Amino acid sequence: MEFAYYNAFKTIAAPGLKGLCPHCDAEVIAKCGSKKIWHWAHARNQNCDPWFEPETQWHRDWKNKFGKEFSEVRVEKDDNYHIADIINHQNIVFEFQNSSISAETIQAREAFYGERMLWIINGNPFKDSFHRIDANFKKDWNLTAIHEFEMANHYKAYENHVLIEDWKVKSEAVQGLLQEQEFKYVPEAKVYAYPLSQGVQKEAVVGKLFDELMNLYEQQKEQKDYIKGEFIWERPRTSWEEAKRPVFIDFGEDYLYRITSQPGRKFGEGVRVSKKLFLEKYASY
Repeated sequence: MEFAYYNAFKTIAAPGLKGLCPHCDAEVIAKCGSKKIWHWAHARNQNCDPWFEPETQWHRDWKNKFGKEFSEVRVEKDDNYHIADIINHQNIVFEFQNSSISAETIQAREAFYGERMLWIINGNPFKDSFHRIDANFKKDWNLTAIHEFEMANHYKAYENHVLIEDWKVKSEAVQGLLQEQEFKYVPEAKVYAYPLSQGVQKEAVVGKLFDELMNLYEQQKEQKDYIKGEFIWERPRTSWEEAKRPVFIDFGEDYLYRITSQPGRKFGEGVRVSKKLFLEKYASY
């Protein structure tokens, strides 16, 4: 818990302080060690909200964007209450989720807080396994290697190669990358060919090429505030399939990624949303 009442004011934890929980009026003690983020804890080691989860600096950074007036707000419903991370000036509930969460918990929180709610997930733990494919990338940059049956019918002489047909190469940047990766252009076959040495798998070469393409695209793409696309989520957190409220992923960049279809699945669609515009919409008041 970040805030408690100290001398009747909503106050952050500091060494030696004791205060009152804003939600249950029980005594809380400031915990200000060197290993965990400074916080308030109930004196009797019993949190008044069963949905309580330990906070990280990531949580704090997000909550601080909205201000303490809107942080850790008690919500009552049907003789029960829970503490929302943020309820902004538009009465929208924000839940910041750093760790894995069960499908049952997602359903319970959404049912309790209602439709005016959204999730922000810390995506840094799975950033390397979440591939965002913008619509522009798919149109002008994405490459696919020739399938085995196509090779057998038309490119038998290159069966020990990875082949990219030249009509799929739509920009000078992609052409340059293929040359850097030692793909040789074969004009009579109209393909870029990469010879496979012994023990090297085709999938490894294609995977490396895809990663290099994505890195190059990120460097050269036109910066826009709102970019549609698709995603591939290796080892997805399947519990998010149950989410009915908007889900945004924070990868620590200038953009949030909102999943617009298939949350919690390997393939789906989403949009990159400028974090600056997001905060102007929801945190400015």
